[in-house]
Amino acid sequence: MTDLKKYRTVLLLPLLLKLVSCENFLSETVEDFGELSYLESIESWEGWTFDSHSSEADPDYEQLFDSNTTTVHRMDITINSAYYEMMEDDMTDLYGSFGSSGRMTIADDDPIYVPVTVEFNDQTWWYVAMRYKGNSSLRDSWQSGIHKLPFRLNFDYYDDVWTVIEGQRFWGFRKMTFSNGKNDDPMIRDVLASETYREAGVEAARATFCEVYIDCGDGEGPVYWGLYAMIEDPSDQMLEEQFGSSSGNLYKPDDEYNSTLSEDNFNTDYYGKSNNEDEADWSDIKDLIEAIDSSGLSDSTWQSTIESVFDVDKFLKYLAVNNTIQNWDVYGEKAHNYYLYADPNDGDRFSWFPWDLNESFTDSSLCLSIDVGSDSSRGAYNGWPLLENILDLEDYRDDYDKYIASFFVDSDSLFDETQFDSWIDCYAALIEDSVTAEIDGYTWHDSGYDSSDFYSDIDDLKNQISGRLSRAESYLSGY
Repeated sequence: MTDLKKYRTVLLLPLLLKLVSCENFLSETVEDFGELSYLESIESWEGWTFDSHSSEADPDYEQLFDSNTTTVHRMDITINSAYYEMMEDDMTDLYGSFGSSGRMTIADDDPIYVPVTVEFNDQTWWYVAMRYKGNSSLRDSWQSGIHKLPFRLNFDYYDDVWTVIEGQRFWGFRKMTFSNGKNDDPMIRDVLASETYREAGVEAARATFCEVYIDCGDGEGPVYWGLYAMIEDPSDQMLEEQFGSSSGNLYKPDDEYNSTLSEDNFNTDYYGKSNNEDEADWSDIKDLIEAIDSSGLSDSTWQSTIESVFDVDKFLKYLAVNNTIQNWDVYGEKAHNYYLYADPNDGDRFSWFPWDLNESFTDSSLCLSIDVGSDSSRGAYNGWPLLENILDLEDYRDDYDKYIASFFVDSDSLFDETQFDSWIDCYAALIEDSVTAEIDGYTWHDSGYDSSDFYSDIDDLKNQISGRLSRAESYLSGY
């Protein structure tokens, strides 16, 4: 469906270019450069450099992500007014009129891509594809009349329309995702959760802070859409950076009702491929699901079977972190927000890693209990076979407990209250001005939100974490 929407947009481009050619930079550029190659044309554009734009450049993690304790980035996006109107009309089709209640279910289709111009650190990227993204974060923003919408950028999506951008990259990255911080008043959770998972040995997409200004061609000039978390796309450079290889199959199960890893309702539509799409082969994930759902096996045989195709140990690390920090919008509550990667450096065994972390560190009744073993014994995870079958084994429950202890409770634990407070204080000092500068219509905060409100939210976050560390300790003391 995404491809259909892509070509629907492409078919409209000639008409739109003709309608707005007198003011549209894109049409002028296509005429100027015609069929020249990327290097022949782009290198002559102001702001192009090998490191910033070329597909041959290494991904610059240091500039974009390692600076998240010292730098709030700024990105300016220019959208032609006709393209912006297309985006708005498409959202109306998907979710009803802006600022009013519409459909409550998540739309089957993704929003459309349109071409935009991106400016970042005094350099420019042309013909970048932009679309709104997300599930409830997108729907609720739109229907609440908040135009701080989550979105995604793809820097060479349109290379079949404009050959001049073939291979265009953003400091070595092809894609970037921007989270709007719904349900995250201090705007820290995406970055903090990413750091926490990765420190615990669980791969997670890197995230950093970015102010976003958008000029939608209405004559108002750039408008501050707010502070976003800029997040790398797992199908881009992350696999090479964190797993050491990107050749394995990457799946993003994303049907929140059906992507449960149950053999009973297996359907390839529930397990989207994020790479190697041309290879219409789901046999490896089908084998994984069959192994998870195997019945009639002894505990030791099932354990041997599942460990041959799935990194159970890493999943237990993930579960220990997830349930302690309370990331609620996850497998066990809804069947999405996770990736499965068949790691070629681990015999093609699948690794599990999380996605969409803005609901972390939240005190929600939907969160999985830290005492998942007791929950499982009461049948709480019927219909969630990976949780149900793993937590049925005492060895795995013991390992889960050991990870909670080594991560959060032991005297030399990986994380403690001082560590979290240090992270949060650093982030708070960095982003305070960016958060309190958000404007009505482009923020989740109430009108008049100021530094006092911001630091009250920071204290609430610290208190929530302190309570979770105490909860982890009391949980383990019962064993």
